[in-house]
Amino acid sequence: MNQIEPLVAYPIPDYSKTGINPDNSPYPIDQSTEMNEITQEPTRLEEIEFEKPISSVESGAVYGKLLSITDKTISIDGVQIYIANIVPIEPDGGYVFTIQQNSSPQTVSNRDGRFAISGITPGEYALMLVTPIGQTTLLNENRELIKLNIKAGDVIDIGEVYANWP
Repeated sequence: MNQIEPLVAYPIPDYSKTGINPDNSPYPIDQSTEMNEITQEPTRLEEIEFEKPISSVESGAVYGKLLSITDKTISIDGVQIYIANIVPIEPDGGYVFTIQQNSSPQTVSNRDGRFAISGITPGEYALMLVTPIGQTTLLNENRELIKLNIKAGDVIDIGEVYANWP
C-alpha cells in the first residue's frame, strides 16, 4: 500500500532579518492611474519591390503571391514554399507529392507573401507550403491544385496562389 506524504507548510519569509525589502523591487510596478497617450501612428508596411527570378537554358523559374484561402486579403509571410514532385499512384490514378528538404527548389515568402523560385529542372510539379506543424499544396482561387509544367528557360508568373492555412 502506498503511503501519502504529509503536506509540508513552509513559513513565509521574514525579510526584516535579510535586509531585503520586497516593496523596493528593482522591477517596480507602476501603479499610477495615468495612462500614457500613444501619439505615433502605426507603421504601415509598404509594398516591397519584387524582382522576377531568372531562368537558365537548363532550368525554369516561378514567382507569385501567397494568400490565405479563407481570407484572400491576408498574405502569408515567412513560410517555406517547395517545388514538389508529382508521383502517380497506380492503378487508381491518384498521386502523391514528394520533396527533398535539402535539394528540392524552395524559398521563403516575404512579408507581402511574395515568393520566387528558380533553378527548377524541366518537369511537372506542384507548389507545397511546408511548416514544422504540417504541409499543404497551394491552390488557385477555385481551390484547385496548381500543376506546373516547367520547361527550360521559362519564367512563369503564377499570380496569386492560396493555402488553406491559418
